[in-house]
Amino acid sequence: FTLSAVDGFSQKHQQYDLTEQVQGYRDLLRLEISISKEHRDKLFQLLSDIPKRERFHYWEYPILSEGHID
Repeated sequence: FTLSAVDGFSQKHQQYDLTEQVQGYRDLLRLEISISKEHRDKLFQLLSDIPKRERFHYWEYPILSEGHID
């Protein structure tokens, strides 16, 4: 997996928090993880069980290939 800090921009003005209203963006974390379909629902359940968390936004797309170039 990969975890990185990103600058987030809300699509709707009513979703802006105070920091985003002042800075123009808000600090977010982006988690990229490659899992099989059969594990997806379990991952979503584990993430939804995290107490006092922010809302998660996710993208799901197929990985056509994967590997390393040395």
